[in-house]
Amino acid sequence: MSSAQFSETHLVTIRHMCSALGEQEAWSLIHALAPPAQLHLVESFARHGENARQDIAAQAQSLASERDAALQEVADLSARGCALEDTLHHTTARMSAQTASKPKQRAVKLEVPKYGGLASHQLLRWIKQVSRAADALNIDDDEIRVSFAMSHLTGRADDWAWGLTCEDGFAFANFDNFIEQLKAAFLPANSDFQYRAEYLSARQGKRSICEYANATKSRRSN
Repeated sequence: MSSAQFSETHLVTIRHMCSALGEQEAWSLIHALAPPAQLHLVESFARHGENARQDIAAQAQSLASERDAALQEVADLSARGCALEDTLHHTTARMSAQTASKPKQRAVKLEVPKYGGLASHQLLRWIKQVSRAADALNIDDDEIRVSFAMSHLTGRADDWAWGLTCEDGFAFANFDNFIEQLKAAFLPANSDFQYRAEYLSARQGKRSICEYANATKSRRSN
């Protein structure tokens, strides 16, 4: 069977066909067709090859774009990581400088008498004493502050405090709440206000301190 008149472009495509299919197989396939069909076969192969090359090029471009995006994300993450490290370094340095410049207050142990719950008139003074002792020991945590105060209770007051904590581990929300419950349990009604009012009256010159002390002793005996 005769061969078609192939152009230089056709011959280039035929060489590609020979590379892909093998030379003998490619020419056998071409010679099995009439000349017009030969041209159609070669041109169809050329179009298929061009489409394949375009698909490969598009995929390569897409992969390149994804690679560039990934590299940019890595660069951004690296930059943010460096910025966070710098911030952490500066923060740590600043906190270290502040800690070094701030003199640490020396803890001082003060003697605090035990409160047993029987002498209600002593409670307000005991509260001030135990609060000052906790401050002197630099006790800021409420839970530790409550435990410290409870360690200076005895008798009825100790039984009262431990009874509440045994029933409810969170009986005292904080140190102030502990003090308020202690006052409610062991101070007569309005006595806190009455003691303060009489003391202020004495301080302002309306009564002497001796008169205030005598009135307090009289109330204790009653």
